[in-house]
Amino acid sequence: MSAAFTPSASTAPTDARGELIAALPELLALLAHDLKNPLAAVLANLAFLDSSVEPDPDLRDALVDARLASELLQRLVSNLELIGRELGEGASGRPLEFSLRALLDEICAGEREHAEGRHLMIVVREAPGAEGAFARTDRDRASRALGNLLANAVQHAPSGSEITIDCACLGTRWFEIAVSDDGPIVPEAMRAQAVAPAGQGTAKSGRYGRGLGLLIAALAARHARGELEIGQRGGRSALVLRLPLAEAGQ
Repeated sequence: MSAAFTPSASTAPTDARGELIAALPELLALLAHDLKNPLAAVLANLAFLDSSVEPDPDLRDALVDARLASELLQRLVSNLELIGRELGEGASGRPLEFSLRALLDEICAGEREHAEGRHLMIVVREAPGAEGAFARTDRDRASRALGNLLANAVQHAPSGSEITIDCACLGTRWFEIAVSDDGPIVPEAMRAQAVAPAGQGTAKSGRYGRGLGLLIAALAARHARGELEIGQRGGRSALVLRLPLAEAGQ
């Protein structure tokens, strides 16, 4: 009869769990990296098929649906990667000076087809002085924050309605981007919970965003040296991102 197996220190469940927790940031980053490559290949092949097939309406609709679903998965993977980085060093990237309007146009272009699928119109309005404004911060984090806010608005705005993006300079320090829509307004008592890690499991009603969108937006905004505010303006839901202007960030 063979001797009974006795777990060694390296195979004991408690030690394995501790090692897994310690390695979690790196594991999440690796998973996100490994998922990005096949997703990029899927999107490239879908684009090729879309440009190659005969103009059959049903087939083209299926290709568009598959591409939009893949783009959603791509954003979820990006959010997963950000959580891994937050659990790890959590450091911001190198601050860069960039055009805020160019960033806004890039984010709107990425969400426009999703919005059109729900018959939504995205309208950008710039207050006097906002044209030509530049930020100086981590562009990647600013992009993730704004992208998740607009995706949340596209998800929750009633079909056929309008999403407005109001931009304004607040003095010489902040550039404010307010994303407003006619979807559910987060009650004041739940606003802190909506951007807290512990609140995600109970926040599925109201403004819960796919891929922990509001939580990721808050984390990204903080590392972009900005801030996120959830509230309402003029009776509409308002998700407000403030980023440091170039003069203030130097």
